[in-house]
Amino acid sequence: MARRKIALIGAGQIGGNLALLAAQKELGDVVLFDVVEGVPQGKALDIMQSRAVDGYDVRIVGTNKYDEVAGADVVIVTAGVPRKPGMSREDLLGINIKIMRDVATNVKEKCANAFVIVISNPLDAMVYAMKQITGFPKERVVGMAGVLDSSRFRLFVAEELNVAIEDVHAVVLGGHGDDMVPLTRFCSVSGIPLEKLIPRQRLEAIVDRTRKGGGEIVALLKTGSAFYAPATSAIAMAESYLRDKKRVLPCAALLEGEYGVHGYYMGVPVTIGERGIASVPDRERAASPARSAAPLRRAPPGGKTALQAPARRPQAHAGLFAQAAILGGDRAGGRERRGTPRRSAPLRVRDEDAGKARAAGSEGGGRGRLRDVPARQPLSPSLPARRSGGAGRRAARPRHSWPRQLHRRGVQPRGACEARPPAARRRSLAATAAREVRRSQVRAA
Repeated sequence: MARRKIALIGAGQIGGNLALLAAQKELGDVVLFDVVEGVPQGKALDIMQSRAVDGYDVRIVGTNKYDEVAGADVVIVTAGVPRKPGMSREDLLGINIKIMRDVATNVKEKCANAFVIVISNPLDAMVYAMKQITGFPKERVVGMAGVLDSSRFRLFVAEELNVAIEDVHAVVLGGHGDDMVPLTRFCSVSGIPLEKLIPRQRLEAIVDRTRKGGGEIVALLKTGSAFYAPATSAIAMAESYLRDKKRVLPCAALLEGEYGVHGYYMGVPVTIGERGIASVPDRERAASPARSAAPLRRAPPGGKTALQAPARRPQAHAGLFAQAAILGGDRAGGRERRGTPRRSAPLRVRDEDAGKARAAGSEGGGRGRLRDVPARQPLSPSLPARRSGGAGRRAARPRHSWPRQLHRRGVQPRGACEARPPAARRRSLAATAAREVRRSQVRAA
């Protein structure tokens, strides 16, 4: 069986560490490419001379020609200018986009079937350029971002709590920069929510340090940027692809409808297997069958479909809506599905139509029968009446904080009202109006 081939475009600090890690894990033969003569050859030779000590059996070569990378199974792109103190990732766009055009053109020509991992900054723009120039399927072009950011966040949490980092479970999504989103709600230490272990102010400081983690290293090094942790993160992605491990990793992937985002690279959880990105888990689509089935509907002759697909969300807020869907809908951008009842516990609601109210007059004191009806289901006259436990005894007060006075008037929590169909809602309003009229007549008498 032929060995797998890994092409590393860029033999700088990250490229050299990528070659060493790929060799130690025996992922395949490594080709280290760089435009500077002597640099890739020297690093490849240095790593090869450690084979006898580490005991790995792979071949590493350095080259200045793209012909050597032909037929690679995995291409990891690190080419570009690193950041310097005071620079942001976006400051590198004008320089590195020119380098990326040349790299992408050659990758398209020499490695037509490769799985491409982009590390170059600014990441979201560079990986998008790679996808557009090569024309590869979106499953085979991905950016390394969330794995590194999540690793930094886990480290800072472990240091704060003085616990083993392997017991810290955390994920960072969004862009690779100041707009990254550490999901503190879903972070835990051996199952204990992070928000119960760290005060809010300290947690916010850790989140801020995570966002500025790359800049902190740049300020300390003064002549370059991080290279050990980025290399380790990219190798984890490559290993999941080459060995079909199907790991779920936060990576920059092209979204085409997932989480309500269209045409943008964004850090989201993805499953990486032998075909590249095997899937992008999307809670929003899974929870909304009408939305998922909308593209499959066919309009009848001369008319529209009965159910229309929901309007596309504004791209200006794409990142916000994506995070709202990921978080479960109640953090960044409002509730996931607006109009959904907020209460699921049974509510004791009044079921009395206007005709019965008028016939009863003042004998019943304006009180009707109380019934247990789930807040998410429409009110139905066929439901059995709730017995209060004895003749003439008032029914027990509901076990929730909704005021008793409002229950007597037929006023219900917002969720219960919204769950009813229009007809049931009109009947309820009519009954309420009839009761109020009757009470005013009694008071006047």
